[in-house]
Amino acid sequence: MVSKLDDYTFDMSMIRIVGRGPNAIVKRMNGFIINGFRYHTQSRDKLKKTQIFGVMVEVECKAYYGKINDIIELDYFSDNRVVLFRCYWVNVNSRGLKKDKRGFTLVNFAYQMHEGSYLKDDPFILSSQAQQVFYDEDEKDKGWQHIIRVKPRD
Repeated sequence: MVSKLDDYTFDMSMIRIVGRGPNAIVKRMNGFIINGFRYHTQSRDKLKKTQIFGVMVEVECKAYYGKINDIIELDYFSDNRVVLFRCYWVNVNSRGLKKDKRGFTLVNFAYQMHEGSYLKDDPFILSSQAQQVFYDEDEKDKGWQHIIRVKPRD
């Protein structure tokens, strides 16, 4: 979504800090809490019963579903930090998304998008954009998972 420049007030010192780019040392994390949700990477939750690596992001009224592969924190040499989620995304534009006869949405991670190394294949989102979802395996259709949306705690 594009906003007008007039909608924001900029501090010149902030522009200089961001203009220099982030610190070359990147912090990787296994978990992160934001917007009332606790997120983990897929590798951290691999052997656990509760798995909280599912994310959804809405872009222009379209929902995209993914699983968190990596959590990265970029430091801009002050109190300015940006946390990114690197995700495996379902290709919702083709065969990776469907609705069952009861109207529930299902996804299949065998059909992924953003698999390449090109700029258009960027798999990152800002952590502040993420909404948490859970995936429950469908017993009848192997490979397909039901999406369960959750509300944040407190």
